[in-house]
Amino acid sequence: AYMTSFDSDFPGSERTYSVLQQVESESLSIPDMPIVGQPVAEHLRAAFPELEHVVRSSWPQTLDVTSDGSTQSLRGRFVSDDFFAMFPMAMLRGIPAGTALPPDSVAISEAAALRRFGTIDVIGRRMLLWHRFEVAIAGVWQTPESPNHIDSALPLLRSDLVGPIELYDRWDDQDNAATYEDPTVDQWNDTSYLAYIQFPPGPVDLAGFQERLDHFSETTVPSNHDYRRSY
Repeated sequence: AYMTSFDSDFPGSERTYSVLQQVESESLSIPDMPIVGQPVAEHLRAAFPELEHVVRSSWPQTLDVTSDGSTQSLRGRFVSDDFFAMFPMAMLRGIPAGTALPPDSVAISEAAALRRFGTIDVIGRRMLLWHRFEVAIAGVWQTPESPNHIDSALPLLRSDLVGPIELYDRWDDQDNAATYEDPTVDQWNDTSYLAYIQFPPGPVDLAGFQERLDHFSETTVPSNHDYRRSY
């Protein structure tokens, strides 16, 4: 997994993996990519209870963020509760490292806080995301000394903000309702997510886990006449 080198400063990085998806049909084969459907992480958590952490994350995206009467673009991602337990960014203000975000809150990078507010003393400041959802800043993470995929120099990966996945789901549900999709149904074709897994301490049997993951793909992922999706 790429995290073995890119995120090596996080504890347990040697046990942490990004789940890859492959799509095959009679005429097409899409190679392994770190993109998965909306319900994959939840089903992995149920199918593999021995995993220490399972995280669903949206891909980082550009957000319209309004505060103090002005709107700026920041890069943000939305994550399930175990994200900061798996990737414990050092916190300069607010929530302790490794702690899940409270509802309707975000953590902000040190660089983004200084760029947007001129200070890192921003806990409790209110912001509006997507011109719809009001959130409070609950944490400010320190710029890491070593590269990682959260506070990255690569624009595709960089996150200025991290929020709870429930915020993203609320935004996504509104969009699904507008396009007549049922937001209460698992959206396997909505492949705008990442799924991370972390094994418990000790030896990791990757070959054995892949066999079980193949069985998961065959028995849990809905079948489709046009293509086959596996992990």
